[in-house]
Parts: sequence; structure tokens; C-alpha cells
Amino acid sequence: MKNLFLSLFILLGIHAQAQTTLCEQTYTTGNYYVFEVAIPTTGNGLPTMAPLYAYTNTIQDVWEDSCFGGPCTHTVYNEYGEDTITTCIAYTLTDSEGYVDTLMCCFSQYWSWNSDSWLPLGGDVTSTWTCPQNAIGCYEVFDGSGDYATEAECIASCDSSVNCNGSIEITEENGQLIANVYDVNLPVSYEWSNLENTQTITPSADGVYTCYIVDADGCDYVTTFTYFNFDFCDSTWYDADFTEADGLWEVTLSGYINESLNDLSDTVIHSFTVSPSNDFMSQYGSAGSYPHSWSPEFALSLSTDDTLTICWSAVVYADGLNAFPQGYSEMCNMDGEQMLCDVWFWDGEAWARSTSVTSTIGDLNMNDAKLLKVIDALGRVVDEKSTNKLLFYIYDNGLIEKKFIVE
Repeated sequence: MKNLFLSLFILLGIHAQAQTTLCEQTYTTGNYYVFEVAIPTTGNGLPTMAPLYAYTNTIQDVWEDSCFGGPCTHTVYNEYGEDTITTCIAYTLTDSEGYVDTLMCCFSQYWSWNSDSWLPLGGDVTSTWTCPQNAIGCYEVFDGSGDYATEAECIASCDSSVNCNGSIEITEENGQLIANVYDVNLPVSYEWSNLENTQTITPSADGVYTCYIVDADGCDYVTTFTYFNFDFCDSTWYDADFTEADGLWEVTLSGYINESLNDLSDTVIHSFTVSPSNDFMSQYGSAGSYPHSWSPEFALSLSTDDTLTICWSAVVYADGLNAFPQGYSEMCNMDGEQMLCDVWFWDGEAWARSTSVTSTIGDLNMNDAKLLKVIDALGRVVDEKSTNKLLFYIYDNGLIEKKFIVE
């Protein structure tokens, strides 16, 4: 897969010195423009090595594949016709005492027009080592062009104990998003996906934002978050499905969202109050691919002489780890605290929704209203006397009260 290479960390181990590297155990197949590097795990007489990821730099692109500690295949596209290409592999090395080090090796290959294959550059040339400025550890070079003859000399030449265990936290303040860094070597550089290069940005549009950070040691960090627009009522709706059974009609209600909400852990609640059943239903779920739909557990048998009044609303609660802003959106299809309603009727051929006017269920006199149930932000039924949480009180006349009771 073609990806921007974002290395998180490379720690050079000193517990064990390998006589061979994982690069020497690879096998390359393919043609001049597309080839694959097979990367194994080793053992059975060889040092115990397992690949983490591999990357290859070409003229304008970086090709990276994750291995997750198991055998994998690294695919490279030689789009610009390079005759020599270098591939690097990050891998773990476990010694006889159980110490695990994370190492990096690199090797170069050249295209042989005689054999129509990729071959190791330099043949049996002794590998050398190099330690680029701000690099994390030493890199092995197989064409003899390194700065040091041995790994030990290379380790002595550069800081091989750089700590890349820092972290990033995104916070919001007055509509601005701030990238906070912890446990890194200052100064750091910032690069946002909207091309800004400051620590703080003011999002101008909804969508996914990515922040890339490099500290003074060359450690790379990245975080992604979603800036969410709560104005989603134009793209959410409900529908009623009528199915005939033994001369009567059963009804199923479904709520739909047709907008790409935050994919982290937003919660969407669809609420229904139905007459003549006066039964309240709610569905919720984590956002994912859209359109997204929920169907409450509801069945009501009707004859064609009956009418059905349905009051419906929807609300989204953003509670994702990296979702901004957080909290409740406006409630859709509401008139104040009252859900708006539709009347469904038999028009002689099918069940039709009245679109001429909206209506409400019964008289909104709170003295006559009966409390059906109390739910929390996730649609779960809770005790009406619960404290220190946001609650929705649902009444049989379609009224919804939103309360937050502090103990």
C-alpha cells in the first residue's frame, strides 16, 4: 500500500549483537516496475527475528507495509524507473536470555537487465554502518558506502539511546484546537493536514484533521481527530414500514442518518412516540459507515380504518476521544421540547404520511401527562431519581424533558 511513512520509534538494542540481519533473509520477486520483498521470521539455528514494518524510498514516493511481528510481503512500485532501490526493515531480535531489541536494517538492490531480476547491490561486499544526523540508531548499508566498518563503531559515533516515547494530546479552547506534546525533546515542528504549521489552529471546515510532529531528536508523532458539525438535521429522518399479516398491518419504525459523523464513538439517539400505542422507543449506536439505520423493537397491528400518529426526533452526542466539539447537538424535528408528529392513514392503496400539517399527541398539559420512562444519553432506562447525569424524561403525550440533577 502506498502510504506516507510515519515512523513512531526505532530503538537500538544493545542486549544482543546479531551475526546476521533480517535483511539478509529476504527474497525478492517481480519485474522492473513492480516487485515484492518476502520477509520471514527466523529461528531454528538463526537469531530469533520478526519483522515489524518495511519501507522503501523511491524518487517521489515512500512505500510502507506493516508486518506486526509475522512473515509479510512488502510491495514496491518503481513508477519512475529507478535502477537501484533501497529497502529498510524494522524488526525485533530476541536473544537467548529473552531480551527483545528493536533494530533497523537496510539493503539496496539493482535491476539486472541480463537476468531480468532484482539483485543485491555489491554482491559479497562487506556491509558497513552509517549514523545520519538526528537518526535514531545506526543503519546497516550493504554496498560498502557506510561511515563505519562495524556496528560497534557506529554506536559509539551517535546517540543510540534516543527516547521516542513522547505523546500528543489535542485540546479545544475557544474554538481553537491545540496540539500539546509531552515527554519530547524541544523544539518541535508542526505540520497539519490543512498545511498550517503552528501549534494551534482554528478549523474552518468539518472533517478529519491530522497533525504531524517531529521533535529535536528526529522522533515522529502523528494524531488524527474529527472536527464535527452538529448541523445534521437535514440529513436524518425516519420511515415506517407496513407489512400485511392475516388482514392486519404490522408497523416497523426505522431512523436513518445520511451524514458521515465522527467515526470514533459518537452516539445517535432516535426517539419515537406512537399513538394509539403510546409506546416510546429509542435506538443508539456508534457511528460507522453511512447511511446508518436503527429499527426499534415495535409491532402494532392496524386495520385500514385506523390512523397512526408518530412523533419522532433525533439527537447526536459527540463523545469521541478526539472529537470536537463534544456534547449534544440540537434535537431534530422538535418544536421547543415537543416532538413534531405525522399522521399515517390508508389512502385506498397504501399507507401514506400526512404532509399537509404537523400535529401533536393529545394535550400538552403536564398535569395529565404520564411518565413512561427515563433514559440516559445512551438510551438506557435508568431510575428517575438518578443524579449527576443527563437524563431524558419521556411522557405519554410526546413531551420530552431534558434534566441534569446534581446531587
